[in-house]
Amino acid sequence: LSSSSAASDVYKRQDTKSELNKTDEIQEPVAFNIIVLTPDKVEIQLQVSVLDGVQDIRMYLMDSAETCYITSYHLELDGKVINDFSELSEIEGLKEGSVFHIVEDVYDERNARLHVRRLREILALANSDPQNSPSLFSEFSKEEEEEVIK
Repeated sequence: LSSSSAASDVYKRQDTKSELNKTDEIQEPVAFNIIVLTPDKVEIQLQVSVLDGVQDIRMYLMDSAETCYITSYHLELDGKVINDFSELSEIEGLKEGSVFHIVEDVYDERNARLHVRRLREILALANSDPQNSPSLFSEFSKEEEEEVIK
């Protein structure tokens, strides 16, 4: 009797372990598309996964020609401010086609300094490597850029 009781306890533990293994399995992250809407109403489509963080989106926007000059902002989804340090899996209501809005913030002294630093980085990149620069001139042809410089 005690051996059958012990055997059933072993089966119960194995069942519990198999249930745990099912939930602990690493699932392949699913990629989906989101839209980031700039203050100028330009739509930027991004492919992300739930393992990405909000900082990853901000890094992309920092390198994008459409948004590289916007440095003091926060992101909103459905009118709610998104925490910059959260992962996308933590954001309620996030789904395929969700629209994040870039909402510009007021510049304080710290953000103004960061903005000037970023502008200098953009200008330095434009001078050193114009083909791969996220500069404001990256959308102009070489002739148009020369006209602007003159």
